[in-house]
Amino acid sequence: MKVVIAPDSFKGTLTAAEVASLIAKALKENYPETETDEAPVADGGEGTLDCIYKAIGGQLISKRVRGPYQKKVTARLLITPGGSAVVELAEAAGLAIVKDNKNPMLTTTYGVGELIKEALDRGAGEVILALGGSSTNDGGIGMAVALGLKAYDKDGNEFLPTGGTLSEIWRLDFRGLDTRISKTRFLALCDVTTGLCGKEGAAYIFAPQKGATAEMLPLLDKGLFDLNKRIEEATGKSYLELEGGGAAGGAGAGAAAFLSAKMVRGIETILDLINFDARIKDADYVITGEGRADNQSFMGKVLSGVANRVSETNAKLILLVGSCVADEETLKRYGVTAVYQTGTKGNTLSEIKKKAPADLYFAAKKIVL
Repeated sequence: MKVVIAPDSFKGTLTAAEVASLIAKALKENYPETETDEAPVADGGEGTLDCIYKAIGGQLISKRVRGPYQKKVTARLLITPGGSAVVELAEAAGLAIVKDNKNPMLTTTYGVGELIKEALDRGAGEVILALGGSSTNDGGIGMAVALGLKAYDKDGNEFLPTGGTLSEIWRLDFRGLDTRISKTRFLALCDVTTGLCGKEGAAYIFAPQKGATAEMLPLLDKGLFDLNKRIEEATGKSYLELEGGGAAGGAGAGAAAFLSAKMVRGIETILDLINFDARIKDADYVITGEGRADNQSFMGKVLSGVANRVSETNAKLILLVGSCVADEETLKRYGVTAVYQTGTKGNTLSEIKKKAPADLYFAAKKIVL
């Protein structure tokens, strides 16, 4: 019997690789003859770099860059065996870095640009930029400034805009942008279709989880709108209608505008990169999961990506999650045959984090094959 274990991370508590390892351990104890294949996945957000590294290897590089609040942090990038670079935005501008000190008015993606520059310095002909898990709402302009873009205020002073000061940009000068960008292929991995602005845009949909108050939302939204105006004045192109432009606080639109990045579905790209179809072809079961499964989990994210691939095989799909609020109709439509929940509870994140490994392991021990 063969079981492929392909979970996403349990955000804030366990990485996808940790989840896969714990499930495999539990299965081996219950079913010693079972062949397990650990295939942790991600949707283009946090955990993408580790997922790709575990699947195909390469060279992990650590670099000191500016963090969300411009203090130095250590961030990683990956050079794959084929010479592509993988840059994960969350490594330099992620929510995990700021922890409880969240304020998207003040945070920047500058460090992401420094990682991209390192990738270019190392001769990468392709850069895979994993969007998601960001603490920012700066439209990716910090990233671009690190790569040579210049932003000027109304008095002609050059400055580094953040989410709260995008409306102060009077003019953008693209002439200083690193010339290697135009010779490099950029793919922006994205798990949302959110646009840049408006009530369904980056600020209103995602900024509250980054610490934005109700008063901040219209200011952040207007900032992204004004940034797009400045980009349009400089290039003749608008990114208001770009699907996924609102990903990572507007960094999706920024990647398209400043890097000419192609927006691609994160989960589909990653499943292809890790050779997922070949790995599940002869599987009897596929186990996937994440921290909290709801109906949204099946809209272009890990669970739907895995489920769609499994539906082309004879394998049975099992879901192991922290909690599940997805309705039965959705689960049935995506071919889920059984759901197991860890039920981890706690008053604080550190308490939940402490309990999570044991709870996951014991939930996995209940899986019946």
